[in-house]
Amino acid sequence: MLFGKPAPAEEIEPSELEAYLDGCLDGKLKRLYSKVSDTESALDREHTYFVDSIKAFSESDPDPDMEYLYGIKESFVRSQKPSYSSSLLHIASVKPSYGGSNSYLKAESMLKSYNDFIIRVLSDNTKFRLVMMAYAARLKDTKAHFNAIERLCKELSLELSSSSVQLAEYREVSGKIKILFDLMSRISSIELQHGSVPEYEARQDSAEIELAEHVREKEGQLEEARSRYRDARAQLTGLLLPIERVARKHDHTSDSKRKLTDYISEPEARINTAEDAKVINDQLGLVIEQVRSGSMDVKSPDSLIAQLNSIRGTDLLGLAQSVRQHDAHFRKMEDEARALRAKLHESERSGEQKRRIIMQKGEMEGEIKRNRESVLSTKKEIEWLLHKHYKKQVLIKIGEL
Repeated sequence: MLFGKPAPAEEIEPSELEAYLDGCLDGKLKRLYSKVSDTESALDREHTYFVDSIKAFSESDPDPDMEYLYGIKESFVRSQKPSYSSSLLHIASVKPSYGGSNSYLKAESMLKSYNDFIIRVLSDNTKFRLVMMAYAARLKDTKAHFNAIERLCKELSLELSSSSVQLAEYREVSGKIKILFDLMSRISSIELQHGSVPEYEARQDSAEIELAEHVREKEGQLEEARSRYRDARAQLTGLLLPIERVARKHDHTSDSKRKLTDYISEPEARINTAEDAKVINDQLGLVIEQVRSGSMDVKSPDSLIAQLNSIRGTDLLGLAQSVRQHDAHFRKMEDEARALRAKLHESERSGEQKRRIIMQKGEMEGEIKRNRESVLSTKKEIEWLLHKHYKKQVLIKIGEL
């Protein structure tokens, strides 16, 4: 708005966040939402037709066409027909089940369920190949309905692939919501424990107090080291994972013993030398040639080539080394923190019971405080992400912590 007051933020309870996010995603993926609804109806219809056609085939008694089944007895084929019909009816009698709180999750679940159904049917078709050949004319409708189910699944899969950006946005917000819930649950749990601990007057000696403070400082350093490791790894994987599908296509046709997907799946473990980085860059160069020549069919080839060139211009070895360095530092902090905690525990055991209880209570209070701060920062992150991805002005009502 150029003039006047901005619209007030929409207030949302934490318990409403997941449903709200699902609504935001469905609103952004209206085409997918419609596609899922249409596909669900079509799959249900074709599945029903498929079952009806199998029942009709089971109840019929046509003569098998033995023209191309050399050396096979007609009696054997006839004897296999009931087994084939019964097996298919057993598979199809249980309609594929699926669900999901939004259109994307529902579509994923739907595809998985129907793809499992398709695999089982194809397995039976292979097992009873002679029956299918002998009764091909009678199974024409069954095949048509099965092919329709396969086609509908492929179309829905393509639609899902085109929504990868929106899914990444959804997962980013959903991940933060889960963190928020975990933090709030942790606070409630610690507060419950805290309230059950008796109150004692704090009379700790200076050495024990200093040790406890050192533990808290080390825990802070550990959290910082963990965060830096995660950030470094996310930077490396975030660069390579988006091209994983293209890499699989390349590996499928490549004669190289060093597979590009191996480097992408475990970059910090695989990229150890300049030679490793060179292998990746060379392989990416080959992918670019494949895309330019048209031998690899991809969407948005210019955008992909730019993305691959950007990766080739990145110091992958440096990034991998950075991840390993942060990992080593994190593990070192973890060992030091573990050692300090053990030392503090031994100190507490040597003290009086009330002093141990005071320390326990103090640690709880410190953790509660840190978690409260994390709740507020995570809350702000979620509000910002909802505005960034969905243009929503939201205020999450956390209440008093």
